[in-house]
Amino acid sequence: MNKFNFYAAMVYDWDSLKIEDELNILGIAAATFTTTWDVPVKITPSQEEAYAFVMEYEQSRGKRFSMNELTKISAAATYCLSYVARCEHALDSECNNYEGSFRQALASMTGDNYLNL
Repeated sequence: MNKFNFYAAMVYDWDSLKIEDELNILGIAAATFTTTWDVPVKITPSQEEAYAFVMEYEQSRGKRFSMNELTKISAAATYCLSYVARCEHALDSECNNYEGSFRQALASMTGDNYLNL
């Protein structure tokens, strides 16, 4: 450690660099962590994968989330999926690119929130 206590950091996604509520950021990350347009893979995580993402984050965080916090995380994930689904529909109202889409993820969702709490 130097006398100035500098830490090295790397930012890979400037669009995601912001000061925001942890629960909101985690919900968005849980809904989009599989999204990539660089390789041909399904861009949306399943509900189980999104929930597992949050649980792994919780473990790394070292502090359990309350049910109220989990509800906020799930609301942020559900909102994010819904917003992107609306954008997809505006660009593809005929559902030509439906398979693996955010619209499909919402349509196949169990329960009324994406983490299925």
